[in-house]
Amino acid sequence: MLMEMSQVCAFGVIPVSKTIGRAQTAWIERLQKRVAVTASMLGDMKSVKMLGLSGVLSTTITELRRVELRTSEKFRKLVLSQILVSNLPVEFAPFATFVIYSIIAVITKDQTLTTTNAFTALSLIGLLTEPLLLFCQFVPNIVQGVACFKRIEIFCLKAHEGSLREHLTPAARSSVTNLNRTSIELADHLTQKSSEGIIASFCNAKISWSPDSDIVFKDLSLTIKRGITMVVGPVGCGKSCLMESILGETSHSAGTRERMAHGIAYCAQTPWMMNDTVRRNITGGLHHDPKWFEQVLWLCSLTDDVKNMPGGELYNIGSNGVGLSGGQRQRVALARAVYSRHRVVVLDDVFSGLDSKSVSQISSRLFSKDGHFRRKEISIILATHTSALIRHADELIVLADGEVLSQGPYEQVVASSPDLITKSRLEGDNNLQRGEESEQAEEAVKPTQIQRTLDAEEDRLRQNGSWSVYKYYFERAGWVVVGSFVFATFTEAFCSGFTNIWFQWWVEANEIRPNDNLGMYLGVYAFLFAMACIGLSVECCFFQSTDTGSITNRFSQDLNLVDVTLPSNAINFASNACACIVKLIILCVMGKYLATSVPLLVGVLFFVQRYYLRTSRQARLLDIEAKAPIYTHFLETLKGVATIRAYQWEESFEEQATKLLNTSQKPHYMLACIQQWLALVLDLIVGALALIIVSMATSITDKFSPGAIGVSMVLVLGFNNSLATTIKNWTALETSIGAVARIREFAQTTPSEERGLGSSGVPPERWPMQGRIAFESVTARYTKDGDATLKNLSLSISSGQKIAVCGPSGSGKTSFVLSLLQMIEVTEGKISIDGIDLEGLERAGVRSRINVIPQEPFFIPGSVRFNLDPHSRESSETIKAALDKVGLLGKIAMAGGLDSELDADGFSVGERQLLALTRALVERSQVLILDEATSSVDQDTEDKMQRIIEEEFLEQTVISVIHRLRFIENLEPLTQAIISGLPDVTVHFSRFRVLKISLDEDGLDQFQTDNLISAAQLLADAEVDMIGWSGTSSGWLGFEADEKLCADITAATGIPATTSVLALNKALQKFDVKDLGLVTPYVGFPLTGELVRTVG
Repeated sequence: MLMEMSQVCAFGVIPVSKTIGRAQTAWIERLQKRVAVTASMLGDMKSVKMLGLSGVLSTTITELRRVELRTSEKFRKLVLSQILVSNLPVEFAPFATFVIYSIIAVITKDQTLTTTNAFTALSLIGLLTEPLLLFCQFVPNIVQGVACFKRIEIFCLKAHEGSLREHLTPAARSSVTNLNRTSIELADHLTQKSSEGIIASFCNAKISWSPDSDIVFKDLSLTIKRGITMVVGPVGCGKSCLMESILGETSHSAGTRERMAHGIAYCAQTPWMMNDTVRRNITGGLHHDPKWFEQVLWLCSLTDDVKNMPGGELYNIGSNGVGLSGGQRQRVALARAVYSRHRVVVLDDVFSGLDSKSVSQISSRLFSKDGHFRRKEISIILATHTSALIRHADELIVLADGEVLSQGPYEQVVASSPDLITKSRLEGDNNLQRGEESEQAEEAVKPTQIQRTLDAEEDRLRQNGSWSVYKYYFERAGWVVVGSFVFATFTEAFCSGFTNIWFQWWVEANEIRPNDNLGMYLGVYAFLFAMACIGLSVECCFFQSTDTGSITNRFSQDLNLVDVTLPSNAINFASNACACIVKLIILCVMGKYLATSVPLLVGVLFFVQRYYLRTSRQARLLDIEAKAPIYTHFLETLKGVATIRAYQWEESFEEQATKLLNTSQKPHYMLACIQQWLALVLDLIVGALALIIVSMATSITDKFSPGAIGVSMVLVLGFNNSLATTIKNWTALETSIGAVARIREFAQTTPSEERGLGSSGVPPERWPMQGRIAFESVTARYTKDGDATLKNLSLSISSGQKIAVCGPSGSGKTSFVLSLLQMIEVTEGKISIDGIDLEGLERAGVRSRINVIPQEPFFIPGSVRFNLDPHSRESSETIKAALDKVGLLGKIAMAGGLDSELDADGFSVGERQLLALTRALVERSQVLILDEATSSVDQDTEDKMQRIIEEEFLEQTVISVIHRLRFIENLEPLTQAIISGLPDVTVHFSRFRVLKISLDEDGLDQFQTDNLISAAQLLADAEVDMIGWSGTSSGWLGFEADEKLCADITAATGIPATTSVLALNKALQKFDVKDLGLVTPYVGFPLTGELVRTVG
């Protein structure tokens, strides 16, 4: 009977487990969506705050959390069913066995339930049901584990269609190709054509990013030869797709492709960084050669940057290279390509975010006739929109709309079709800022500082948990629920324990009068069984009813502990602890003198659990922490898979993953050993307890009845298991409650940035209406006790005025914008918009009323509509009109419309910036801030953005932190420019043109001669009296400007040009400006309008 019922329970759990798997999958999908939004927010918190989206994202994540919890209800109910079914044999097996036996005994009238057979059967049932309970509880895990293995197997066996790797053998390539036998010829030959000088060739190739995405190249026929090949073209023309097609990372549905079989060094448009040192990010899996490493740093203009980093080349750059500026990340990626010594290097627009000094230095050291690439005969394929670089090209490829417009030597392409270069919209080297990357890096929080803080917090959390944490958790769960849980737990434990006493009374009565009062004994037995089941059900309902979502929605791994592990551990610990207490009390009652050993037993158990908990808690935390590097390594590998494959680093990354996996298993194995030690010690303790009971029973026979001895022995048999399970679950509970402690610590100790209180802190409705901005003696710092980044700044910006903020590194451009957005501390003075002091307003409220287009556009995982109108204020027609203005309405419509999921990776860098501009068009404000919004886009996209800003934001106040001088030329009429590099100086021009602004001789950018003439020619239509620039030996080009250059500029523009400080000084005196010291001879600009010294 027992075996049949056990089989029913065991197999009954299997269908429940399968249903649990489906319910869990639905829950995980909701969880992944919430985690994706949370990770997106945390990954770019600066942009989130600048865009004023913190409130929107908080509401969105909270709602996603609610949906996640609603979805998890089915999973929780199924887990409850699983717990009940798996515990059924423990409670039901003895009841069913003895009820059926008693009924048969009454019918046959030839036997009865005696002490001997009753307690023997009860002991056997206990020995069988405990392992069965464990088996039933592990069946769902086994079923889910098998399902996980199947999904992993499907993923591993899935062929990467149209993306055949270069390390495959011909036989392997043939087998993969044969998987897709269609009428289309699909080949990817890895050939050795070094004698012909061919790197890669395409013939009638149809290429897309993936098999289910739109076609990028419909009929690509192209041959790329050895040498320096540069690919140019407007935004979205397919440059990046061509680069990755050479690597084999795209899908080919037709045509042929041939490429060399050697490793290729690759730099993606968005640099891939590992959470490791600068050295490791450059050397990759290669051996560190100090001399070659130093040379590579010099070649990539990184020597000074690395020297200034804490720890030098051993400086840990953090996750995604957060400790580096954008330009530094690009140069580190370039250094990785150079260090690899590969014969072919593919560079996808790696110079877009660099200042012109770095571009000039790197191009001279790598691409010039005497450069590294030329000397080492390394072939380069570079996608770019920087005009200074294409002159180094042996061959130029011009793309447009997925087609090759022209290909050939640079001189030939320019001579035959000069308009093609214009159509490709190449930009000049007119970057204002020197060392802009260094400034950003200094503002970044160093990962080492973060890690030290986290380590300190973790060390504190490793200590013994405080009861206040349990109180915090119980308060969120609700005291009524907690009280019901405690009552149900004791009820279940008492009924289960008292069943043994009632059973003793029953069998002892049977020995006197067999089967007398059977109905009473069976009725009470059934009542106790029912109460135990009800108590178990109410107890398990704690798992379902606890409102863990009300605690917080900030974490992922901690929330998983709070949602799943913590309730389960709490139930198991409470149930087993109560069972141990009840069993111990019964043993003392039945064993009489056994109670004298209880203090000794409690003392031994106290020292055992104290020693065990102290060690096992650390082991559990180590087990959790040891998994973090695996996740980090996996995510980094996933992000940089194209780079890893190109460099052929697959083997080293697999080895690293194996090492991390082995390391992560060590704490787990150690924890298992500690638990085995605990089981052994507890078995010895319980064995000693059983020995005491047997000794007393045999030595003091008149004090113990056979039934009492039977009950005591049955309880002792299960006492060791309950005791071991209690201590183990207590350790697990301590680890799980640590998640609540961390959540509480974060919620209570993380300072809120809000200052505005009550209704006065909320910005007025429709504010700002005019866009008047005033800085009154403002001093600002990144932290309250940090150095001042703005000092006594006074400035007034009128409504509708267009402002350009420019200057060298450290001049305060970023601080100026961040202070206006209330993202740094204003310690003195005040900032006001439309006469309202920002100090008294909610910071998030201020940002939500100002339009910002950041340097790197930020998108939330969600629909197109949600990203363009996050506050849900505008109609579909308004959003479509804005998309039509930026030229993306057709692409959005093809992707599924406004309610389709926004796939940011499906848009080029320029298109993503246009989407950010669309968001500004949809959610209009009287103040628009552009934080170097055009620094990483090509000239065509920049012109489009400037045109839209001129037309659509004519009456709005526009503040632009500029990256290129073309920005000033395009914004007409630009009435003012703040040169933040010159203290207390504001330059007003009617038509403003700047050639160069710099504070020191060494920091002057490198301009080509013809670029300088071209830039000067822009002034031909302006009222310019004279053009002046630095004439030093370092100069803009590294040569001393001579009279011939002055004559060339004068001939080109009709405006006198000079390098003479004296001539420049005379020109300044015409405008009644006597203080030349603030201008310095190293500032070159046209003298037009008036130069005004502001009152500091």
